[in-house]
Amino acid sequence: MNIKALRVFVSVMEDSTLARASARLHISQPAASRLLAILEDSISMRLFVRHKKRLIPTPEAEAFLHEAHQILAAVDNIPQAVKDIKEQCGTTLRIICMPRFADGLVIPAITRFLEQYPDVRIQMNLQAFQGLERRIAAEQFDVGVASYAMQNDKIHTEWLCRAPICAIVPRASPLADRQSISLNDVKHMPNIALTRDTMMRPIADRLLAESDPAIRPRIEVSAVSAACHLVEAGHGFFITDSMSANWSQFPELAVVPWEPASTLEVGVFYPTRFEPSETVQAYLQCLQDVSHQLIQ
Repeated sequence: MNIKALRVFVSVMEDSTLARASARLHISQPAASRLLAILEDSISMRLFVRHKKRLIPTPEAEAFLHEAHQILAAVDNIPQAVKDIKEQCGTTLRIICMPRFADGLVIPAITRFLEQYPDVRIQMNLQAFQGLERRIAAEQFDVGVASYAMQNDKIHTEWLCRAPICAIVPRASPLADRQSISLNDVKHMPNIALTRDTMMRPIADRLLAESDPAIRPRIEVSAVSAACHLVEAGHGFFITDSMSANWSQFPELAVVPWEPASTLEVGVFYPTRFEPSETVQAYLQCLQDVSHQLIQ
């Protein structure tokens, strides 16, 4: 199979036009078009319908995209694999996670892991949920950490924990020493919320939906750390899960369980084609240990 043709196909699928795809790959549009024709001929499958200078993907193209990603991932991993063999550099643990779990869960687990395996190299990547699933299935990473909602026969899924949903308030707030915080406690307070494209936003909206008067965010941000700094500055309260930050970095904040209790399920994921290595199993145990500490 022509790898360059495969790259053109993936680029056209991702960039939507042949012009953008050819520009990204630094080839002419006629050359890109010829490569697509070569690919279609080699796999005996029509991938695009040509209509008024546009390329419209066929259903077969949509199905083939996943396989193309896997093939290219394997090819792209060859230089690093050869380099590792030549340098005899030891094992590399490749971790991918949703950004929200990096500071509070994944990095502390890495710290604990390296105490046991100081010679293991770590590669860590932050990725939104959709891209994370694809890259684990393509075997680009050894282990992933994400919300517990992945259904893919190429990925093994294990439940890790249920992270309690909490209200984040300033340490100086009268609410900071409460055993729990309810809607009635915050209905007259300004709200800091994550943007609508984040996983936590619909959860927070659901918890605040019955407020009268309605609670509307005063400030919307895309990162948990930004929301925490705004709470520290006294601009309102914030709803998130207990694992979304390293709370030791925010000593001026109180993390108080929400009432009625609500949780966010967290899972670990790895490719099904291989049994987890010793290092992967050790890191999974570190994730378990850190998660248990966080939810005690």
